[in-house]
Amino acid sequence: MTQHLAPASTSTYEPLGPIDRKLSNAVAAILNSVERVDGQTVARQLPTPELRQAVAARIDGIRRTLSPLDRSTAEKERAARAIAAMLSGWINARVADPQAKVATYVTTLADLPCWAVQSVCADLARGRVEGVDPDYPPSAARLHQLVEKAIAPLRKEAYALDTVNALTLEAKQPMEQERKRIALQLLDLRDRLERGNEEEHQARQRVKFEQNAAALTAQRDRVGREYAAFGLVPPSPLALSMTARRDMALRDEVDTFAPAGAVQRDGRPAGLA
Repeated sequence: MTQHLAPASTSTYEPLGPIDRKLSNAVAAILNSVERVDGQTVARQLPTPELRQAVAARIDGIRRTLSPLDRSTAEKERAARAIAAMLSGWINARVADPQAKVATYVTTLADLPCWAVQSVCADLARGRVEGVDPDYPPSAARLHQLVEKAIAPLRKEAYALDTVNALTLEAKQPMEQERKRIALQLLDLRDRLERGNEEEHQARQRVKFEQNAAALTAQRDRVGREYAAFGLVPPSPLALSMTARRDMALRDEVDTFAPAGAVQRDGRPAGLA
């Protein structure tokens, strides 16, 4: 978010005014249509070219106003004066080398905009900062926290604007690894839908077993009757079961489904090996 300036630059930046109400409403409407799809930010509507232009201009303004003070010699001097003026209000903050102390503060605040440092220093000098004891000067670290808090709304706004500018209507195609993961999840879902829970699956298996046992018994009885109809001695129960199982395995063939007592092409009872 920072703009790179030459180290010896004498540029200065001022605080940015609030976002235009119309632009703010348009951005909010776009963000309200945003949803997350496979970890990506996708919108149901995209900003118009005019809105994109306005958003880009606002982002550029925020980036300039948030430029760190160490990018400009003039900014560092302004910040130093503001810090020195603030610390002068506390007798217990006076030291033998005030310039060295101020320089320490400036170094600590180097990544923050000068105007924000000036604003917070002025509020501290007047005792207007909530949570800070006006009887004691803030440390450089505490001052850094206060300035960060002051510019947080601008950073939040810039993030929202960047999000709007980066929106797409469709999610990007997942990578190969992601597609495999999704495919496995779909297969697992299909299996759960087909099987149901474990109790339902076991119940269906029991029903299937009972149906198969009944079909096997009926097939075995039919083969036995066909042997008897031709005056033949039925084979052993084991042989009958094997024959019945074979007939069940071949039930899609025409001869297997011949009526009881029917004769195959070779003259043997239907279902006879």
